[in-house]
Amino acid sequence: MKRILALVAALCLASLLALPAEAPKPVRVLVTLSGQDAGAVADAYASLSTGLASSPLVLAVYVSGQAASEDGQSIEAMCRLFIDLRLTRTEEGETASWGIGSRVDGNELIRGEAVRSSSSPAWSDASFWQPLVDAIPEALAAIPADTIIVRAKAGTEVSGIGVDFSMPPSGEIELPVDIPALYSWNARIPGAYPESGSAYVKEGGTSLDIPYRPLTPAKRWSIDSSFYSFAFPAVSASYSPSPSWSLRATITQFFIGLSLTDAAAGFYPSLTYSTGLVQSGLGALWYPIAGKGKLQPYFGLDLFLRLIFPDGGGIAIEPIAPFGVAPFVGLEWSRIRDLGVFLELGAAIYPVADRDFMLASAGDASGRLLFGGGGLFPGHPGWFGEFPIARFGLRLKL
Repeated sequence: MKRILALVAALCLASLLALPAEAPKPVRVLVTLSGQDAGAVADAYASLSTGLASSPLVLAVYVSGQAASEDGQSIEAMCRLFIDLRLTRTEEGETASWGIGSRVDGNELIRGEAVRSSSSPAWSDASFWQPLVDAIPEALAAIPADTIIVRAKAGTEVSGIGVDFSMPPSGEIELPVDIPALYSWNARIPGAYPESGSAYVKEGGTSLDIPYRPLTPAKRWSIDSSFYSFAFPAVSASYSPSPSWSLRATITQFFIGLSLTDAAAGFYPSLTYSTGLVQSGLGALWYPIAGKGKLQPYFGLDLFLRLIFPDGGGIAIEPIAPFGVAPFVGLEWSRIRDLGVFLELGAAIYPVADRDFMLASAGDASGRLLFGGGGLFPGHPGWFGEFPIARFGLRLKL
């Protein structure tokens, strides 16, 4: 019984060994030509292409530099072998020297040459290239390579998988790559978010599907709801002509506000403070690293006008400090899409102001720095400033 089992096992092993080996896949070949005679180079390439076409291992032949005209960079990226062909004239005739190498890593694998005397047939005789054609199987056997099939939107620029390439109109490309290997790739897609990842290629090949995530149109309008100096409600409307710049209009009202610090110090008898004043302003904001994170610093400048409402009715410009300028820095944090929290810190400077009156009306400074000076020229009442001025609130993009 044991002899029978041993015989059956031997027959099975012999049948497996007798199975023909899997034939190598046909490959694309990229040819680089050089020589002194342009006509001879063209004739040599024509006959070389005919000779290579006779090999079942050659799928297509391309000339370096001209392959890009058919399908962009992708044609050269799809070639597994390169042939560096040089034609030179000698006393014996013309010599064709070649090197066959791997397009995957750029290494030359096989070198050879053939001499054609003046009495030999013209370059149109494809049999002249038979030694080169016979070297193709040996070159392929020396390349531990397989293929990766990449699928992505046409025009996608891909790097990190062999040579850099652009996806063809078909949206699919088959590339020769070293195996086994892990490739870290990056993709830039016009009108979409950039993508990156890694692909492990082993014997048998693999495929890679690069996602396409279109960029959402930038929202240009936003509304701010905030507290000026943590006390007085304010509202702003902003327009962003670009991701880095924003223009805004702000209205801050002082009809009602919190006066926690002053009330605690006994300056005001109530936790609220009210005066018939409205501050309207126009400003600009600059985001130095727009779109590069959820936390966005920015710089800004507001120009504002102070308006009062006299007892007799109507509206007038506040005479003590009619206008001002407010430079500031800000920080915006968007944890939820389109909704962010912001904090601004800056100063308010009144170029034309009654300094003494402003100091008296400021009450308890509460940690603020109050500064100012007299008239800069005859008839100028003086100027006044205060620091810091804070603004804290919510920003909603529309």
